Parts: sequence; structure tokens; C-alpha cells
Amino acid sequence: MCKSLTTLLQQALQHQPSLGSLYVTDEQGVVVAAALSKGKVTAAGSAADRLYFQVHKEKRVQGLYVGQPAIGRVSRTWVVHLSRARFDADGRFAGVVVATVNPEFLVDFYNEAQFGQRGLVSVAGLDQVLRARRSGDALQFGDHGVQPTLAGQIEKSSQGQFLAQSHIDGVSRYLSYRVLPQYQLVVYTGLASDEVFAHFQIRRERLIEFLGVATVLICLVSAGLTLLVVRLEQSRRRASLEIGR
Repeated sequence: MCKSLTTLLQQALQHQPSLGSLYVTDEQGVVVAAALSKGKVTAAGSAADRLYFQVHKEKRVQGLYVGQPAIGRVSRTWVVHLSRARFDADGRFAGVVVATVNPEFLVDFYNEAQFGQRGLVSVAGLDQVLRARRSGDALQFGDHGVQPTLAGQIEKSSQGQFLAQSHIDGVSRYLSYRVLPQYQLVVYTGLASDEVFAHFQIRRERLIEFLGVATVLICLVSAGLTLLVVRLEQSRRRASLEIGR
């Protein structure tokens, strides 16, 4: 069974070049199958102490969970864990399916031609931990406490626009944001106020369009992991039928 799961994960990775790894755990957090985009897995280990595993086990989220940036135990580099829970035939928690990506993947749609030299794209958790933030060539992730003004805006509405000065680089920007409650995330983009007035309306519309791009990106990842969970369940059932014979 583990061998067939590993093969399935390896096949899935071939079609997802942005992913660093895929792995599956059991209900105790023990990794039962894994595949890397580069190299081979030399150790399995456990994910029981990882926040994303605990979040799913305690049913704090439904569907995809975009975890806080952390050092990967196999890659030894910074990654973001994208995970979904698995359930057995009786609906009981059976572990998680996890994909890892470089934090930069979440803000890869940044384009200086659209956002200017000091524009901003960012994905943050509703837990106030930054998943990824890019402005120009600068990439940040893992910071605690997002744009202070943003927290107040979210309390008023799940999406909107406002002008605020960044506590990270001091740049004043026009920001547009959208809360994705199903993923426990907020995505926001911004244009530096001193760059925005030229062709303001066009750039404002593009800002809103790119919020849609960020949303679609996260939804596609969620759909991919959902499909993988379904295929794993089908594989498990086939293996059970073969054993029954």
C-alpha cells in the first residue's frame, strides 16, 4: 500500500513543478508515504508536532490550510505547508495530505509593470502570521503581526480598500484586500501612493484583478489536493478489496 501511495505522489509531483514535496500521514501523524521533486526521501518521521497537523486533527479548519512558514525537515529550507485532512470510510480523521512550496510561490504573480517599483502583494493568515509578502525584489515571510490598519478594516468588512503606511518599509500605499475565510487567509495588494496617480483608475482596476488571481491560485492548490485525497481513498479501497479476495 505504501509503495502504491508513493508512486501516486511521485506522479502527482510530475504535474506540479512548483511543489517541493508531497506526503501523507496516518491519524497519529506518522508519514506513511512521501515524494520529493528533487532527490529521494531518506527518512519518514512524524508530523504530529506540526501546527498544520494539529489544526486538522482538532478540526479547526475545513478544507485547505495554508500553514505558517517553517523549516522543512527534509529540504532544510523555508517552506509553506499546504494541507488537507483525510478521513476514513466512517468519517474519522485518518491523517493529512501535505504539499510544500517555497513562500515565494504564494506571491509569484507580482509584476513590476503592474505594481510599480514599490507595489505590494501579500498573503497573511487570520492568525496574524505573514505567509508571504513581496514588494519589488524584497520577500518577507513568517512575520507576526500584519499591517496594523488592515486588522481594523477586516473587522468592518471582508473586502475593501484603504490608504495606509507600511510598518515594514514605511511606504504609503493604496491597499485592496479580500478575506478568504474558508482558507483562514487574507490576500492584499497595494500601490505606492507616489506612483499611483498616473493612470490611477486603470491601475486601481488591475489591483482588484490581481486579488482575483491570488484567490484563483489558492483555489487551484486546494482543488489539486482535494483530487489527490480522492485518489488516495480510491487506492485504499482497491487495496482493501484485493486483500479481501
